Amino acid sequence: MKRIIITLSMLMAVALTSVFANEGTDINQKVQAAFEKDFASAKNVKWNKDGEYLKASFTIADMLTDAYYTQDGELMGSARNLLFDQLPLAVIHEFNKRFNEASVLNVLEITNDEGTSYRLWIEQGNKKIKVRASGSGEIAILEKSKK
Repeated sequence: MKRIIITLSMLMAVALTSVFANEGTDINQKVQAAFEKDFASAKNVKWNKDGEYLKASFTIADMLTDAYYTQDGELMGSARNLLFDQLPLAVIHEFNKRFNEASVLNVLEITNDEGTSYRLWIEQGNKKIKVRASGSGEIAILEKSKK
């Protein structure tokens, strides 16, 4: 009898957690099914509306990740935080050549129909710089500002 009560309590807790995790954001079955197929091992999923897309924020392999879906359940792209040493070697090599004295503040990997690219936010001297890098190591400066 104790086992049944504990099991039912756990099921209720899981059901309520699922209900409240998506509170305020209407996620249809197509989107939910597509997400579960694309990111089966996702944990701590939270849904938000981001413009015309539905954004799932979650962890997978202990990495913070966002995935963007249309209302029809089509994955438009994903973004996840990385450590600098998780970048492709070509990006690390080119970055070190061009920004020798820079401090890396944040690294984001973006995957969509155009492929995979990287955004790096860095500090160099008295400047903050936002950089885009391709997997092959091509680097372009997107923004510069003073600290």
